[in-house]
Amino acid sequence: MNRNDWLHAFYEALGVPHTNRNAWAGMSWIVAEGSVAAWNPLNTTQRMPGSWTLAGNTAGVQEYPDFETGLAATVRTIEQADPKLGYVLILERLRASARARRTLRAVERSRWGTGGLALRCLDQVKADYWAWARKPVPA
Repeated sequence: MNRNDWLHAFYEALGVPHTNRNAWAGMSWIVAEGSVAAWNPLNTTQRMPGSWTLAGNTAGVQEYPDFETGLAATVRTIEQADPKLGYVLILERLRASARARRTLRAVERSRWGTGGLALRCLDQVKADYWAWARKPVPA
């Protein structure tokens, strides 16, 4: 499975429209995370049955036994309504198909954050989306 397939499934599960803006935002976020964790391209720390902590990772990023578990964990993470986490704004922006930069600013303001890297990746992703999207999701 490649990153584009995973992102499509993630957005489908969240009821997020499949637009260029959302594709650019999501792919920039995935690229920024640079995940090597199995079935976890956004590096969530959500524990699930059968998950384990990525070796050497002090943040608690989880690896998942299969696609379904990893997707469910990422959906469960972003759907947390705690305002302290900042995920509600990310979902609002994705569901509105806001400009990719606005969505990524919401990511950066949230607890998830990427230290600004997702915003810095955006222009490269926009320039050649498929170069990034074809890369496989670690399994």
